[in-house]
Amino acid sequence: MSFKSCLMLMLLLCTLANARSQDSTLHLKQVKHISGKYSTFTTDNLGNIYLVNAENELVAYNNKYDSIFSYKNISSGNLSLVDATNPLQILAYFNESGTVALLDRQLNLINSISLTQINILKVNAIARSYDNNYWLFDEWDNKLKKIDDMGNLLSESTDFRLMLNEVYPPEKIIDDKGLLFLYNSSSGWLIFDYSLGLKKQYPYLNWKDVWIEDGFIKGIEKNKVVLAYPKELIYQHWGISLAVNNAIKTICNHNYFYSLDKDGLNIYSIQ
Repeated sequence: MSFKSCLMLMLLLCTLANARSQDSTLHLKQVKHISGKYSTFTTDNLGNIYLVNAENELVAYNNKYDSIFSYKNISSGNLSLVDATNPLQILAYFNESGTVALLDRQLNLINSISLTQINILKVNAIARSYDNNYWLFDEWDNKLKKIDDMGNLLSESTDFRLMLNEVYPPEKIIDDKGLLFLYNSSSGWLIFDYSLGLKKQYPYLNWKDVWIEDGFIKGIEKNKVVLAYPKELIYQHWGISLAVNNAIKTICNHNYFYSLDKDGLNIYSIQ
């Protein structure tokens, strides 16, 4: 870690420590409610929001909360996952049919891959890679794999049952700054390099809606935002000034907190 990075980390940790000593609650102010029945959502780094509605349609909202684009695929089953890590190339995954759809920023279809046609039969965790390929976990043979836009296998790990002596189906895959982060709420975090060598394991259990930010692993646990910086063995948590235990999904980023429930998406600014 460079001197500048170390300095930034120290400043951040001091800020966090001061915040904990003064008030261990994140205070939220609601700024918008998007009503409707939605199954999942995500956001991107430009402040756009992507919601999957009851008609299985992906609808994009800009940072002023105006509906701007939509995408619907009636033949592929339920849309289960949306990855907008790259807002110019959005991944939409239909796990019932094993269909991967790649969309442009206006939600026009760029490319489609049928995983079943390349003999990958059960996938629940998938993500866009740093080089615009795809990371996925093949639960049929318990391997982490990388494929390209044509479905060609670029690399794969050893069988996780041999590596870990347990079955580990990840709930989330995150590609961040040269590392791959996998999370399973019953087993914790696994961290791999791009050669698919296992680097670290961290037994933080029962987190929901996990994400990576500035080298920190984060998530939601029992109505708290939890944060850990594994390199320094730092663990912090903050209560949330509203109940999110029963939320369908939550996201906390860019000074905003998003909570999806049965009535729609609630958007809060962090005070």
